[in-house]
Order: sequence, then C-alpha cells, then structure tokens
Amino acid sequence: LGVCKFDTFDRESVKTSGIKTHEDSDSSDSDHSDSDEETEFKQKTKFVCKTSCTFYADAARSRKLYKLKVKAKGKAKREIEFKEQQESGEVSVSAHVEAKVKKLKYHLTVPTEGESKGDDPEIPIVLQGKLTSARHKFEWDSPMFAVELEGRRGNKPVVETREGPWSPGVALCIGFVVSVQLAPDDIVDAARKFIHWPRVSHKGKSI
Repeated sequence: LGVCKFDTFDRESVKTSGIKTHEDSDSSDSDHSDSDEETEFKQKTKFVCKTSCTFYADAARSRKLYKLKVKAKGKAKREIEFKEQQESGEVSVSAHVEAKVKKLKYHLTVPTEGESKGDDPEIPIVLQGKLTSARHKFEWDSPMFAVELEGRRGNKPVVETREGPWSPGVALCIGFVVSVQLAPDDIVDAARKFIHWPRVSHKGKSI
C-alpha cells in the first residue's frame, strides 16, 4: 500500500488574519434580586490552514512517490459568556467555538529530480460538495481514484481506484487520506483546536 508521512495539524498550520473582539453586555431585565447578570464577548476571525503529507514506496521511506499539499480558507468565531450570580457574586465563564471552511484545495504532485520548484507534474484532485452543508456529502475525483463520503464523522468512505501508471495500493492510500484525515471536518477541527484566541477577562475571570 505504500507509506504516508503526515504533517500533523498544530498552531503553525493554522494562521489567522486579525481577530476582532466585541462585547455584548445583556443584564437580565427581571426585577427579582436573585436574577443573574450575563455578559457576552464575541470574537471573529478568518483563517488559513495548510498541511501536507508525503507518500513513499517502502516502509524505510527511501523512495518518494507523491507529495500532497492542502490549503483551506474559512471563518471562525468564539462566543464567551460570563455569568455572575447576584446572590453569591460568583462568576462563571464558558466558551463555544465554531468554524466553517469556505475553500479547500488539494495539490498532489509527483516529485521529480532536476525539476525547478513548482514544476513537478501535478495530478488533480477535485472536491465536490457544499462545504457548509449540514448533509456532509462529499466526493473526491482524481485520475487516480474516486471517493464518496456521506454522513457525519465515523462513516467509512467508499474508495475506487483507477488504472494508471501508479500502484493501486498507493492510489487507495491517497484516497483514504484525503477523505478521512484531510476532509472538511478535519480542517474545522484543526481550526477550532489551534486558533490562538486572545484572552478575554471580566470581573476577575479570564479565558
């Protein structure tokens, strides 16, 4: 099947372009003295996520076959709620992060000795499906393979390899990687986990 060396997602792979923080203070309109006071902060940003993986012919990784680069763009927001109990004065805080992928591109190249940077032959991979749809139905189409994935995370993709000057096992491996480890949901997870949000403080609590 070949061997894949995957560059895992981290904070270096997810970059943001300016994070805006907005305070939305909304005290309860209740006249009761035991009503709680809630203060919300909302943060928004755009992000770019990049990663790559390399496919080798053998376990010793002595012969490089393909290089796959992935680049995604999207938006993310974090909602923070501080809640102060009027009776005790205790302040609690919670946060919720959402992210959406707007664009996702795959670049699969065949490393060739002597070629200038950027001149390696490329094998197209086209992702079909609405990135922001709740249906989660995606198809990846390439001369090497065709992949279908429907439903939420945990569902197994259906990978069909195609004939060509490549090993069917390697084609199967690449199709599996793009649909299981580099699918839109994986980019969303990386953004939610690795975006570095500025800390927000309120009444002695911070997050």
